[in-house]
Amino acid sequence: MKRTKRAEPPGDPIARANLRILNPTAGKNTDVAEGTRLQIRVKNNTLYNATVTKVLNDELVMVRTKDKDPTIAKIKFKIVRLTEEQAESGKLSGFTNRKANVGFPVEGAHDS
Repeated sequence: MKRTKRAEPPGDPIARANLRILNPTAGKNTDVAEGTRLQIRVKNNTLYNATVTKVLNDELVMVRTKDKDPTIAKIKFKIVRLTEEQAESGKLSGFTNRKANVGFPVEGAHDS
């Protein structure tokens, strides 16, 4: 198998290592527990404020909304992290059906 050399990214690698990521992906560091408030997108990308009822693993949670919709309660939501602008935007920014955004309530979402 032929190996190709990858180009090094520009800049000082030590300086890059010390940069703080402002909007990290959830990945393995979700810090989500039962009772955490978050936002979900479901049903034609409708936005809801919700509360975590069960943490399944590092990437999936189950939630409840104020109206205790049984359909939503059965869905496993994948955790994402977005800025407020991305979450409120009409653009989906990766925040699509069956995703849960952790961090802050979103104005105009269905309340929970």
